[in-house]
Amino acid sequence: MVYFISNGENIKIGYTSQDVEKRLHQLNTGSDTNLYLLGYIQGTKETEKYLHQKFGNLRIRQNAEWFRPSDELLDYINDNSERPNTFISNMGGQIMVYKIMRCI
Repeated sequence: MVYFISNGENIKIGYTSQDVEKRLHQLNTGSDTNLYLLGYIQGTKETEKYLHQKFGNLRIRQNAEWFRPSDELLDYINDNSERPNTFISNMGGQIMVYKIMRCI
């Protein structure tokens, strides 16, 4: 899986062969801020590498996995994520995760 995780300001694009929630827990253990799962897609290390190149102009540091949250990147996550009923937006520099509820 290729995952998109946020610290509230930036987005990490990473790969794991494990469960995405387990990877989130591992990353949270080593982080001084809370990290949140924005979404995930089926993919491989090659998919991760492709996305790093595709959004390379948004990279925070050279060869790092953290990116600025542009509309292009957020649109990609919203259009491709397999995380159900979730919408991501950038509100005044803060990344917001919304759970979409369906009314019947």
